[in-house]
Amino acid sequence: MELVLANLPKNAQVLDVGCFNGLKTVYYKIQRPDLEITAVDRCGLAIDAAKQKAIKYGVNINFQHTDFFDVSKDKQYDVVIATRVSTKTLASCQVI
Repeated sequence: MELVLANLPKNAQVLDVGCFNGLKTVYYKIQRPDLEITAVDRCGLAIDAAKQKAIKYGVNINFQHTDFFDVSKDKQYDVVIATRVSTKTLASCQVI
């Protein structure tokens, strides 16, 4: 992931799918404050914890309590991170 972060363009749009408690998401934002990160998870409690972690570390991340399939199709992302997503979910995704 370090290599990916280092090679993203300035102000890149990042989607973190299955962000859980936001630990890695917050780390990414601390490492690259210029990134515009949207992080989603189906678990509301996980999103609540992630938001608290972002506040604690003073980073601005757009956390959404939603399913990957409900993320806006109008927005394009430079990279999609899917650390905690099952291969079954990924297999059903269409890559354009």
